[in-house]
Amino acid sequence: QEWTIPMIDIAVDGRRLHLCNSTCSALVDTGTSLVVGPVQSSTELLKAIETDDCRGPNVTILLQGESSGSVHEILLTADQYYIVNDEVDCEPGFAGVRLHDEEDLWILGSTLLRSYYAVFDRTRMRIGLALSQHDGA
Repeated sequence: QEWTIPMIDIAVDGRRLHLCNSTCSALVDTGTSLVVGPVQSSTELLKAIETDDCRGPNVTILLQGESSGSVHEILLTADQYYIVNDEVDCEPGFAGVRLHDEEDLWILGSTLLRSYYAVFDRTRMRIGLALSQHDGA
């Protein structure tokens, strides 16, 4: 697929969840609100970040780099991935969805893109991600 990146895993506070059998694919999508993954894997992630006070652990999405063996760690803090509905109610910006024939596809939407700047290089068919310098609002 055009704008997919090989994804290795997701870690919560540094502990890998082993959500990808070998590798998953991560589709960077500016039109998707959340980070969306397979139902079972997303359920495991949601259990790992569950909290009562909207101050969850750090989530790191591990993406494979262009060179063999290189890994890019995309860090999301609770402030970045929780969607605050009011002062006491919040929801994590992750969800599970059933996609036929795409068992290991994750969609990296606005939950990630509010905090990271994305460059889509059509000439080399690659994507660059860099931490944004704004507050993510």
